[in-house]
Amino acid sequence: MKNLYILEHAAECERLNQQSEIEQFSIADELKKIKFPEVGNVLDAGCGSGLAARYIKEVFPTLEVEACDSSEARIADAMAEKSEIYYYHADISELDKLGKFYDLILNRYVAHHLNGKLYQKCLHAFYDSLNVQGQVIIIDADGALINIGTTNKKLIKYLDKIKKHFPGDLQQARKIPSMLKSAGFKDIKYDIEVMNFQGSNRIKEIQQYEQRLEFSKDMYIFILGNKSEYLNFKELYLNEIKDSPLFYNKFIINAHKF
Repeated sequence: MKNLYILEHAAECERLNQQSEIEQFSIADELKKIKFPEVGNVLDAGCGSGLAARYIKEVFPTLEVEACDSSEARIADAMAEKSEIYYYHADISELDKLGKFYDLILNRYVAHHLNGKLYQKCLHAFYDSLNVQGQVIIIDADGALINIGTTNKKLIKYLDKIKKHFPGDLQQARKIPSMLKSAGFKDIKYDIEVMNFQGSNRIKEIQQYEQRLEFSKDMYIFILGNKSEYLNFKELYLNEIKDSPLFYNKFIINAHKF
């Protein structure tokens, strides 16, 4: 699998750091209910710039923490932050072929970038890469980009077209519990939180979308047909989310291998 991360940009590491400062993307809040093992090894699969991996190592220093990503640029960003974490370049859908085994695998904000067939393959790879009684934690935002309240017919038409042709699945998270069951996982539990952006968090999230749309503009130009259509969509979208409801449903899913 080639790197399918659409936000491949030189400034993506900085954007991810800024995103982590938004209340709705708090790593500490996402992981506070998860019971981590006292000892063992953990993998952050699809680690991006390594923010979650570094948090886990800081909070649970007795754990051995590894992290991998399909983007060589993101691995380079992560390795630039000196830590005791072992980073490596890998296709997470082929993780089971590496001969590595973990007590816990974290997969955070990756699922919606992949189509259902490919993400199901990732879940099977996670299962086969876990030790007996190992667990997987999956965090993803269901409805990112498309969950805005708008009556603008042109914008609705753009969003419908993007949803249809997006290379991943913007509503993947709601399907993951069923996909985990198909992969063989047991004791599947999940929490759903509304990421409701208001006040200063809305301002920060709008700034994030200015960057997300710009960093992935080639994909949007391809989907919408030309640069002019992309620029028109971008302007309509950024103007709309200044006032319209802007929310996603965050799924925090935990499952075990027995």
